[in-house]
Amino acid sequence: MKDYYSGFRTVNFLKHKSDALEAFQNFVQLCENKFSHKVKALRVDNGTEYINLNLSDFLNKKGIQLETTAPYTPQQNGRSERDMRTIMESARSMIYSKALSSYLWAEAVNTGTYILNRIPTSQAPDSTPQELWTGKSTSLNHLRIFGSEAYMYVPDNLRKKLEPKSKKVIFVGYKKESKNYRLFDPVAKTIKVCRNVVYNEENADLRISQPPSTFLFTIDEDDSNTKDSVDEVQDSLRNNPNSDNAGNYGFRPRNTLRVSARYELNVADIVTPQTYEEALNRHKQIIGKKP
Repeated sequence: MKDYYSGFRTVNFLKHKSDALEAFQNFVQLCENKFSHKVKALRVDNGTEYINLNLSDFLNKKGIQLETTAPYTPQQNGRSERDMRTIMESARSMIYSKALSSYLWAEAVNTGTYILNRIPTSQAPDSTPQELWTGKSTSLNHLRIFGSEAYMYVPDNLRKKLEPKSKKVIFVGYKKESKNYRLFDPVAKTIKVCRNVVYNEENADLRISQPPSTFLFTIDEDDSNTKDSVDEVQDSLRNNPNSDNAGNYGFRPRNTLRVSARYELNVADIVTPQTYEEALNRHKQIIGKKP
């Protein structure tokens, strides 16, 4: 759910679609009791979890207007639809950047929503959805990198005298409405909630390998071997998929290819020089002539 005024997002995980009514009732009560907010309208699609007598009766008692989109027209609820995609893309990136199991997707979705609520948006560039929703300033000092290595404190009554005082876990999110952290125990396969945690974020940065270097072939129109040279390069890449210059190249049909006055062919070189001498030798191997 998303508030259209502040942009504040709320995520609920349901086992069945029929649980949507109870989740919405709890959300309305929380808005009224804790934040003194009144829900005035509910915009949804035409799913049966929303279009039913039970939800209709509840909305009538609360004086909430039900707004439904036209069939197969999600654009009428575009802000919520776009937010769902943004949250899912964030969750996917966090999971795969740390090589975590996909069954932690709910924790990643919760964390993505938690962070998005605490960063400025185009709707309110000078504030955050969290500040507009709660009326309080937001602190980011407690934020940690998702999937980081962490060590949680083990209380005295849960360990023996000579056992370690900490346990190695993985940080997977934040506990709602509190300053506690959610930690994944890879041994017990359980989620633990703890406040006293020490993080190891030294090697937590996402490192992307450098793109392959390229070198340039320049071919003149007056070269009698122009067409043959291009064909040789293409045939070599097709027939030797495991060669150093192989890659995913899509070529146009030969009958539509026109020979221009000058054109260039970039071929990926996946061998990156490691020393200065190797770089000089690589430079000498560049093939081509000036036009």
